[in-house]
Amino acid sequence: MLKNELIYLLLIIFLSGCESIKSLTESIGFKSLNKKNEVVEKDIEISKPCNGPGFMTNNEYFRASAFGEGEDLRQAQDKAMAEANDRLAAAIYHTIESASDKYAASAGSNLSEDFKKRIGSIAHDVVDQKLNNPPILCQKHLKTEKGKYRTYAAIELTGNEIIEGILQQISNDDKLNKDFQHDKFKENFEREMKKIIQ
Repeated sequence: MLKNELIYLLLIIFLSGCESIKSLTESIGFKSLNKKNEVVEKDIEISKPCNGPGFMTNNEYFRASAFGEGEDLRQAQDKAMAEANDRLAAAIYHTIESASDKYAASAGSNLSEDFKKRIGSIAHDVVDQKLNNPPILCQKHLKTEKGKYRTYAAIELTGNEIIEGILQQISNDDKLNKDFQHDKFKENFEREMKKIIQ
């Protein structure tokens, strides 16, 4: 009888020890044992500053996020801002190009290829001017284990300031403004902005 109780006691100690070992390995490393006692990597959540739903383009704002890494903070910041500017500009140019194409299609054959090029040129001028000092939505600076600097940044421009800038430039161009329908172009632009978030 004593022998059976001793075996039972040792079995309980052994099983509880296995559970403690499992807990210990999970707390020390990022591995755990599955039901077959195979080692399984645990998922690690990654947090990316200045990113996510609050930093995405919507029907009011063009937004872009980026990061840059460098030997010093200024270099990391410059890289992050340059990349964010490039991404923002690309999104805006794409939207303007789509709006111009829709406007040209609705106007029929009256619009020349020169007209579309001129609109594109005006758009580039307006966007470049606005991106000289864009509103910074978020900026975070980190120092890596290797001593480098990393900057995360998010910037934004309103769709309204872009379209109003373009329409103002067109108004100043007598040849371009002659048969141009401002409201129709603005309507196409706003429609294209709404497509971005779908």
